[in-house]
Amino acid sequence: MRRTRIALCLAGLLPFLFACGEDDFQAGNRLIVESITDEGGASTPIYNAFEKTDDSGTDGDLAVVDPDGSQGDGFPDVGENVLELISDDRAIITLRNEARLGVDPGVDLHLIRIDFTYRDANGATRDFAPKRSVTVSGTIPTDSTGELTAVLIPVEMKLNGLRGIFLFGTPEEVAAVRQWTVIVDVFARDIRNDDLVHAQARVGVRFINPLVEQVSE
Repeated sequence: MRRTRIALCLAGLLPFLFACGEDDFQAGNRLIVESITDEGGASTPIYNAFEKTDDSGTDGDLAVVDPDGSQGDGFPDVGENVLELISDDRAIITLRNEARLGVDPGVDLHLIRIDFTYRDANGATRDFAPKRSVTVSGTIPTDSTGELTAVLIPVEMKLNGLRGIFLFGTPEEVAAVRQWTVIVDVFARDIRNDDLVHAQARVGVRFINPLVEQVSE
């Protein structure tokens, strides 16, 4: 099976795959989400909720224990050395264009848009994690697969709410934003007939405190 790299174009302004290939639009070919992984290939994305520092304390020196107790407190204090900045988190989305039974020849599918919808551990939406739409440009030939890299978690989601809850929220508030479900809707067009094609998948995303937890866990 052929594999195609797909170009991604942002217009304005990706621990398990629940479902894929839900196509409520009829066309000669089906679009299927085969997988959603982080850039390292893990199907259970784990991302930092905020910047990672060396946790050396407000004096920035690991050799000196700060009297204010800031060294080793699991909190990114001012004065500490930043090891990893807060940033967008990207994912790789693998798509398959599959001709339906009895369709011969199949048709190429031209990708148009991907929508990302976010729900916290309680199934609620949050103001700091609004639905996002990304315009994509690329074609997946019939009976082939294609990959694209997209921003699954935008940095604004962390800066506008997630970071603050992790650092200053109650245990209950932190638990609610530690685990998210991201609903990914992919839209394409049947180039021959101009039919709209749709595929959907859901991926679980976990956030951690990078000063006390490891992304690899």
